Amino acid sequence: MGDGISDMTPGLGVANWPFPVHQIGITGMGLHLVDNVNLARLAPVCVEQERWEFLCVVAPLRIPGGTGCPVNPIAVL
Repeated sequence: MGDGISDMTPGLGVANWPFPVHQIGITGMGLHLVDNVNLARLAPVCVEQERWEFLCVVAPLRIPGGTGCPVNPIAVL
């Protein structure tokens, strides 16, 4: 799911809810949006280990009502 204006955004046109993905998804549901993930350092490790799938764990800060924070992404091979 994305949050850009070019992404499909259900709920557009509802008064006081311009981007429901932010107002409902992030603050209400704890949905994580990770944009521009740089996997350049992970690719050589995958080649070395001959592993082509991994679990990506994202550990955000717990900020009640927050709509953004730094995260600590972890790739588990």
